[in-house]
Amino acid sequence: MDVSDSARQLAAMCQWFAGYQHNKSNSRGIDAVERFLKSNGRSETIKILAETSKRFDEYEELVSSVEDGLLDEIDKSDAIEAARRVRKFLDFDTMMSTWSTYIAIAGDQANLYAIRLPSGVLRQIRPCLVPSEKDVSDLSLALAEISEDDIQDARIPDLFRQAIRYGVEELQLGVRYPLIYGLEKIPNKAAQLTAQLRMAAELNPAIKNTDMWGKCYRALGLALTLWLGYQPLIESTKYNISDIKYLVKEVDEIASGLILDVKKSK
Repeated sequence: MDVSDSARQLAAMCQWFAGYQHNKSNSRGIDAVERFLKSNGRSETIKILAETSKRFDEYEELVSSVEDGLLDEIDKSDAIEAARRVRKFLDFDTMMSTWSTYIAIAGDQANLYAIRLPSGVLRQIRPCLVPSEKDVSDLSLALAEISEDDIQDARIPDLFRQAIRYGVEELQLGVRYPLIYGLEKIPNKAAQLTAQLRMAAELNPAIKNTDMWGKCYRALGLALTLWLGYQPLIESTKYNISDIKYLVKEVDEIASGLILDVKKSK
């Protein structure tokens, strides 16, 4: 597992967008982005772009919170201003302009260099743990097995059906677009879905006999193994300890046993 930080992840995300080789440079930015993301329609594209915008909010908030003694004020200001300039590739006017204009903003190297300036400090105070591509691919495949038919099973209480659907979709989008959603956020997403499943099972224990239950817990087992298997590293970096403790609390005996089974099978 690699250790990264918000500065490098944000710059990598911008380069990822700018690196799309679109053969029609005069196409509108929004049309090219939709083809690039291979999203399920315009509404999902807008949802993903909104999440992209949140990454800039999180970066600016984190950089602004760094104590003066850890990061030079000029570097801090330059990093924030650079992020604001690059963020303009998400503006409506940019989306409606040509693709060449779009990538010129998203991939501006001077701005990306400034965004990466706080990297060393951010890695110390808020490192991001990044699993291997194979681990992410395995998790993606497990999540892809959960179908809408599984979620429509009549044994699933209607009260929780939409929440479970949303939780599954959020995890699926997280592994499809890791630079946008942030792989470091997977533990919280997994915890939320686990909690929804447990509450649904309290209303109707028969849910534990559904295909959806088994598939969800296999995916959750894989997701939790990726992070909880590296607990010493997490503790040594003091990264998101409160979130990790919350996650452990939310995992019931079924998930814990599944995690052990997954580990033994490796």
